[in-house]
Amino acid sequence: QQQHQHPPTPLRHRTKKGITWRRPTAPQNVRDNKNSSSCDESKPVEAQSVTTTSMVSQSSVVYLGLVSWIRVLLATWPVAESKELDENCREHDNGNDNRNHNREANAPVFASSLDKHPSTNESTEPKADDEVEEWMLEYCGAVLAPSSLNLLDDATNSGWGVFSLKDKARGTPVLGGDIVVQVHDLSAQAALSLSLLLQSYWWESEETGGFYEGQYVVSHMPGLGMLANSLQKGHNVLPFVPRIDEGGLTRLQSPGAGAITHYYNYTWFVFQPLQAGDEIFPNYGGDWFQERSDNRSGDSKLISEIPKIDTGAIGNDSQPTSFEEEDRPGHRSVDYLRRQGRCLDALVSRKSRIPHAGRGAFIRWGVGKGKIIAPVPVIPASKEALKVYRSKQSSKGAGSEILEGYQLLMNYVYGHVNSSTVLVPYGPIVSLINHGPSSTVASRMMNVTANVRLQWPQSNTLMPDTARAWLRRKNTHELYTQTQSAGLLLELVATRDIDAGEELFLDYGEHWQRAWLSHVESWSPPPNSDKYAPSYVHDDAILQARTEKELQQHPYPDHIFTSCFYPVHNATELLQQEQPKGTNQQESPDSVTTIKWRSSRSMFEYKNLRPCRVLERHPVAKMKNQYMYSVQILNRYGLRPHQRLPSTKPFIVTHVPRKAIRMSDKIYTTDQHLPGAFRHPIGLPDGVFPLEWQDVS
Repeated sequence: QQQHQHPPTPLRHRTKKGITWRRPTAPQNVRDNKNSSSCDESKPVEAQSVTTTSMVSQSSVVYLGLVSWIRVLLATWPVAESKELDENCREHDNGNDNRNHNREANAPVFASSLDKHPSTNESTEPKADDEVEEWMLEYCGAVLAPSSLNLLDDATNSGWGVFSLKDKARGTPVLGGDIVVQVHDLSAQAALSLSLLLQSYWWESEETGGFYEGQYVVSHMPGLGMLANSLQKGHNVLPFVPRIDEGGLTRLQSPGAGAITHYYNYTWFVFQPLQAGDEIFPNYGGDWFQERSDNRSGDSKLISEIPKIDTGAIGNDSQPTSFEEEDRPGHRSVDYLRRQGRCLDALVSRKSRIPHAGRGAFIRWGVGKGKIIAPVPVIPASKEALKVYRSKQSSKGAGSEILEGYQLLMNYVYGHVNSSTVLVPYGPIVSLINHGPSSTVASRMMNVTANVRLQWPQSNTLMPDTARAWLRRKNTHELYTQTQSAGLLLELVATRDIDAGEELFLDYGEHWQRAWLSHVESWSPPPNSDKYAPSYVHDDAILQARTEKELQQHPYPDHIFTSCFYPVHNATELLQQEQPKGTNQQESPDSVTTIKWRSSRSMFEYKNLRPCRVLERHPVAKMKNQYMYSVQILNRYGLRPHQRLPSTKPFIVTHVPRKAIRMSDKIYTTDQHLPGAFRHPIGLPDGVFPLEWQDVS
């Protein structure tokens, strides 16, 4: 475990969401050291204060075990709020899952043809009361609809917003927990092609704990994190860290190992109580607004907070006049949302019944054939940008890049065999819908049949003509970078009656099916799989962290090392504050700095996790099998200069509890990086995938 003596150039400003990308220079040979959500799996904590993506050394990998997080939560979360949350969680999980609703409501069935879409003059007036789905009236708790920020006279187009259809108390989940896909080590050209996603949709990996998946990692977080708008002041929801495990797909037994993300159940909880009709605003981080305000033109204003407005003075000609009195920035009429919105919480995540599939998407209530189940917002991206390369040094010293494969995200995007473009979906839970063939023969072979399909919407409410026009444009760089192309949206439609609690299956296409069957036939366990266990298993099994001296006789497995939680926001200020009185730092530049570990509400945020060496272990008086540790905190990738500890001044922290020490996976050793792991986009049929984008012979 070596500190990096020469820190790489900082990547970007410290924002939770949106990245100003710069390609780091990786140290040589770093690459040689080498994937049923229910409410009770998550508990809310204080806001995760997120800084930059972490770039780590060869020995810098970690994610948090569930057992340890429960210990932290029990120690930090107020008892009264925990009881309230437990009651809300039981209601959330058990209230409606097994109810079979009326599936005969008269909602329109939209055509899937791209040529059948309304003109700009088509009315978007609300439908009659008897045309609102029964489940929308009674069960739907959150919808996607035009943002209420668009009601501000001086606001730029804020696109969609996420709204609550019910009153929600503090500590209740907004939507079911969703997956997180870590995207790592993008090339400079790839970052340029993915600039829209990088700058406006993807999050810092420190928010999700994925920063050890590569040297430079960002988090794809479908659902609320990518759908909702944000305010610099006035955010009303907070996230809780994802759970991490293999989903039952071990590298020893499953050809699906490395084909699914290990990060799941990432859940947003209500921070400020919500009333029915309120728009939901997560916190993007203050730098997100500052960075974009500096780059906007003089006539373009960025909304940082909801102003105090006389609601009677608000006017918007595009909204139904019957709802104008209740609509205001930050809030829309519940009646309007039920008619113009699309329900977001119809699906939940659970273990799939398909072998080697991991997790799946299940419907909470019954729907009839032809009914719209969920919106599926998508962003165009270059398939080429999802390739992963590794550097190789020749004997003459010249470097070259070798294609290693594709990002794990490739398994979650929609594509076409004849196109260089893919569509990145980011609606809640829809990324977990597994393959089910439509043909009878294939269905019998796999014992599942598709029960949903994707189509473009006919209504202009959520996908106006300005966005729809991109479907008829040739593949260009603007398709991947212009904000207007982010208004594309598909709809998930039932192809037959579906009962409450059923798993959903989408036909991925024959190209995907052939690729998967070929992979299964040729798959064999990677070398030494029988001796491998991921870090979270070691973290629960190893009760006493080993010291450096003990590791010489009893080392951890090659892919495991230790990380510690300790905040170092500004190394210089910290060293000055913690230096013992009477000590002159200038007189002893190479001296050792020793600090006592102190717990805090923000201690266990991922930004405070760094590689560490365990130096000593001391028993705790009058406590059997309890120890305190002295550790040396190290630097890692991604730290700014003021966060880096001096390499000549060891930084020692004493009285560190075991819960603050994590067993971690070294960089590039998790299943996501397994050689030969399955990668293939989800296929869209010719009738759905735009003809103009099919540019590959």
